[in-house]
Amino acid sequence: MSDVSKDALLSDVCISTSAAPTYLPGHQFETKDKDGKPRAFNLIDGGVAANNPVSDRRSLHCLNFVHGC
Repeated sequence: MSDVSKDALLSDVCISTSAAPTYLPGHQFETKDKDGKPRAFNLIDGGVAANNPVSDRRSLHCLNFVHGC
């Protein structure tokens, strides 16, 4: 079953992925869950956390090796 509170507009997703904090502020928006309750998002560019894809994959591989996943 999908989580309807994650059904964001494509424009909100695109703006969030380009919100590099050095240049642009984080992007804030809200969605609603199936009961109509709001869910707030405050997102920034994913490159802030995973700037080097090779290093990111290596870390994931190490975690999988250690935990046997």
